[in-house]
Amino acid sequence: MRALAIGIGLLTAGVYVAVMLADLTGGANGIVLLVRSLVTVIGLSVVLYAITVA
Repeated sequence: MRALAIGIGLLTAGVYVAVMLADLTGGANGIVLLVRSLVTVIGLSVVLYAITVA
């Protein structure tokens, strides 16, 4: 259940924070999209892991 909570947290707050930090540092649109995609993939992977293990 902890992994599921971490995955959901990454999908919600994690993506928001990552995009805001990438945007504040002056990253181009491509960098912002890349950061958003990476955090989303990590979050979905953690959710999938939590579902398969539970």
